[in-house]
Amino acid sequence: MTPYGTIYRTSRERIGAFVTSGIDLNQSVPACPGWTARGVVSHLVGTAQDVIDQKLGGVPSDEHTASQVERYAAVPLDDLLRTWSALSEQLEPLIDAFEIGALATDAVSHECDLNSAFGLPLDAAVTEAMELGEDVLKGLRTSSPLVVCTGSLEHVAHDGEDPIVLSTTALEAFRWRLGRRSRPQLLEMAWSADPGSLVDELCIFGPSPVAITEVVTTPTTSS
Repeated sequence: MTPYGTIYRTSRERIGAFVTSGIDLNQSVPACPGWTARGVVSHLVGTAQDVIDQKLGGVPSDEHTASQVERYAAVPLDDLLRTWSALSEQLEPLIDAFEIGALATDAVSHECDLNSAFGLPLDAAVTEAMELGEDVLKGLRTSSPLVVCTGSLEHVAHDGEDPIVLSTTALEAFRWRLGRRSRPQLLEMAWSADPGSLVDELCIFGPSPVAITEVVTTPTTSS
């Protein structure tokens, strides 16, 4: 697998190039309710700062992420990106040294959110999202028998007789594990049988209150 620090850096660089390409920074991002494109960058910079300052332990609350967005609301974008780059000189080696997959996952997830908000393909992030999708999928545990198949990974979320089987892709798993699918979208996935309450156990965050879709033009399955 690509080192987490490398994934974080390349995603950070793509996000920086994207938000300085003339897009509307006030564009809302449906995958992040209440946030604009500018707010997504503020959150990412705030997370980097909080990790460096050792002020972030575990999964941040909604209140914490909202405070990150507010913290940098008045900072010019160029200054904000310079701050992120400077912080990353310290952060990216730590990501590799301590294998902090959550930070790489957060960056790529929000890169996908931004592309989705503007109706643009996820192509540059697809390979990394697929790697991270299988990574986050391995943490899925459910209360009744379930096997999730991505084409290259068969993950047993709960062992038992006659499990329900969910056929998906690593990219889709990356998105739904992180709450980027609505409950109706989750129910519409390729289940071998009615998932019942299993559908409510899939997401680390979410599910999304609105349907989230992406444009993907590159292969998302492995043989």
